Formats: sequence, structure tokens, C-alpha cells
Amino acid sequence: MTTRIDLVNSADAPAGTTLRMNDGTADADGNLWNVQQLTGWGSRQANVQTAKRMATDGVIVTNATYGPRLLTLTGVAVIAATSDWWEAMARFESACDHVTADGKVRVYEPGGTRHAGTRLQGQPRIQFMSGSPRSLSWSVTFLCPDPDLQAGA
Repeated sequence: MTTRIDLVNSADAPAGTTLRMNDGTADADGNLWNVQQLTGWGSRQANVQTAKRMATDGVIVTNATYGPRLLTLTGVAVIAATSDWWEAMARFESACDHVTADGKVRVYEPGGTRHAGTRLQGQPRIQFMSGSPRSLSWSVTFLCPDPDLQAGA
């Protein structure tokens, strides 16, 4: 995946809580963040309500709605210096700290930029990659209460 992705902690957050990924730009500490997989961006779960027909076969289909969207991002971070891995982990956790509806995931697609309002789902996972003291693998899942993707930044 080569599309630029930003994790924005809050709409009114300082720039330090936005984590830019996949565009070759290092963060303030010189670390590179790359997304290897983004799941849930292109799909949303339909919830169809049905009621059993009385005294006959089949069901009656009532309202259909879309449920919340779950986004899961997994990737790798290349740490600029081995002494900076604590700061890299803290920066990642700060950027993922969408515990209110203010956070968002912004994806720069070929047709334009779209974003989704997000809340953290579970706990971000960070671990060292075996054989490389300068690389971390990470994963984070977000719940998007509004399943629609919004145009613009």
C-alpha cells in the first residue's frame, strides 16, 4: 500500500498528534511509518431487520441500515536510532488515542482525500520485529460510528 494515511488524534489537536504514514516523510524524531494493510476502508456492514411472517413461510424485510465501520491498520515503523524506540511507541499511542469522536483516519486516494471519524477499539499493539532492533510492527483497530467516508481533509 503506497497511499498516504494520517492518524489525527483530534480536530483541534496540535500537529504533533498527527501521524503521517506511507509518504516517505519522517516524523519529528526521524522515524518512518508504513501501513502494510488497511482493512474495513472499502466496506461497511449492512444490518437488515426482518420479522417472521405469521402463519406462512418467509419473512418481512423491514428497515436496512449500515452498522459502524471497523478499520484495522497494520504496519511497520523504521526507527531512526535504537535509543528512540520508546519515543516512537509513545508517538504512535498518542496518535491512536481516539477515545472520543474527535479522532479521524484520513486516506489520500487517487480520486481525492476521504476521512472517517474514529474511536479507538481495543488497545494498539506494538512489538519488536525479530532480527531488527530498529523496526517495530504495529496494529490498531478503530470503530467508526458513522459508516460513511467523508470527502476532504
